[in-house]
Amino acid sequence: MLPFLTRRFAEKELTSDLRQGDGAAYRLLCECFGPFEFDHALVADPQGLRLILRRWTVFAFHSHVTAEEGLYRFFVEISHPLTGLIVRYQGWLA
Repeated sequence: MLPFLTRRFAEKELTSDLRQGDGAAYRLLCECFGPFEFDHALVADPQGLRLILRRWTVFAFHSHVTAEEGLYRFFVEISHPLTGLIVRYQGWLA
């Protein structure tokens, strides 16, 4: 488990939990805000270190996007703990 990250916007404070990803988020940096989780790839380039969103989750809604050969590939899965899988789809966008 990594430390908490706290951001301040004027008088408001936002705290998130950071952790190393596992499963579908393996090798990603995961940041959690309550029911939301954002999984980022850390990429070094000449301008510095960038966080690139690869996947996000809210409750039981999972989504991830990758760019390959000029296409955006996506995977979406919606499920509920009581009913199980509701819908799952994947595809690409040029």
